[in-house]
Amino acid sequence: MGPFLKNMSIKFTIIILAALVVSLLGSLIFFSPGEHQAPADPPTTHKFERPNPEPSSPESTGSKKELDSATSAQKPEAKTQNEKEAVLAMFFEATATPTEENVRRVAPYLLSPDLEVRDSAVEAMKQLSLPSAAKALRDASTRTSSPSDKATLLEAAEFIELPPYIPRSQRMTNQNE
Repeated sequence: MGPFLKNMSIKFTIIILAALVVSLLGSLIFFSPGEHQAPADPPTTHKFERPNPEPSSPESTGSKKELDSATSAQKPEAKTQNEKEAVLAMFFEATATPTEENVRRVAPYLLSPDLEVRDSAVEAMKQLSLPSAAKALRDASTRTSSPSDKATLLEAAEFIELPPYIPRSQRMTNQNE
């Protein structure tokens, strides 16, 4: 019975190895890596529109050409990955020093067609935490037609407008003075 079991274990091992080789080759044939890669540049689904100015607004006094140039100036777009990285780096630099100038540098990107740029601009405004940043966020919320973007912009403005947190120990100290 000993030689019979020895021959069976060799046959069994050969069958297992053959099955593994077949499954490996099958997986290489049926699951080629080129078929499952994500697209390099996914299409954007967000569209922004500028509402028609009301007759009583100061914008309605300008010409259509002035309105179009103001709209395009307020929606800059990073066309390449390098431009996008430069814009994101600019946000990082701007948040280091909370100034009105930095708010003006970041504000146009609140309406960018690129979701990552828009979200980064909102976060930069929150980091700047100036009253003018809250005003710019509220202003941008009136220019977007996307309800989710409008909510994000208003939520960020409300965050900036929250009163600062004062620890209880300091509140007690301030009241005793």
